[in-house]
Amino acid sequence: MPAASALLPPILFLLLASGPPHAVCALDDSQTRAVPARVAQEAKQGGATIEAKRLEALAFRETDPVARFELWSRVLADDPRSGNAHVQLGLMGMGGNPDQQALAFERLESAFDPELVDRPVPLYAPQAGILAATIGRRRWAFGVEFKSAKKFLEIAMQTPAPDTCTAMQLATLLPAYPESESAAAAALREWHDKMDALLRLPHGGELQGGGDTKGDQLGFPLDAPRVQRQPGGQDPYVHCLLTLFYHSMYYHPPAPPS
Repeated sequence: MPAASALLPPILFLLLASGPPHAVCALDDSQTRAVPARVAQEAKQGGATIEAKRLEALAFRETDPVARFELWSRVLADDPRSGNAHVQLGLMGMGGNPDQQALAFERLESAFDPELVDRPVPLYAPQAGILAATIGRRRWAFGVEFKSAKKFLEIAMQTPAPDTCTAMQLATLLPAYPESESAAAAALREWHDKMDALLRLPHGGELQGGGDTKGDQLGFPLDAPRVQRQPGGQDPYVHCLLTLFYHSMYYHPPAPPS
């Protein structure tokens, strides 16, 4: 299991070396998937101890993946509300077998929840956007979980450097099973509004300016550098566009003339 860290995308693997978060952020946890009982039960117990802090310091300095995994596991056992342990074990488990991956993403989700960890992932950190976007993309790809996917993609867009690939995912996200006709109509309006906003971006695909505007030319190629910054964005046709198929299911033919 510890060797699975070698399978992580390079950008996410770099997060393992990042220091601990230093600020608490409050996130809206409404309308999302239920936190698995095994994570919630652990996280609602205990609190940071001197031993947990000592182990955290050792884990951040450890370079051997096996030893690092063991240290973070001991941190979590001693302090189930350690946001650092949830993040680090989550990252290390992303390259494991399907069960390990499922638990890894449960850990990463819990790291954003102030009900489950004492120091949630702070939104000002650049890594927060990568983590949230990765969670949102997986929740859609592996379970078509619209509410959870949308929540984490929206979190990613609140971070200091929102990613064009994430904006494309959020714009093309549609619920597979809308709760009502009015909910379907609202979702479709939002879909078109966000797609229109993407089409108004300058040629370089920059969300916040600084791109190659090519004069008054709008729209951007999917291989623009800004699109490719998210892990997996190197294949934006597959990774960044989510639900064109579901869009076709929302079509309603016009009513016949009376």
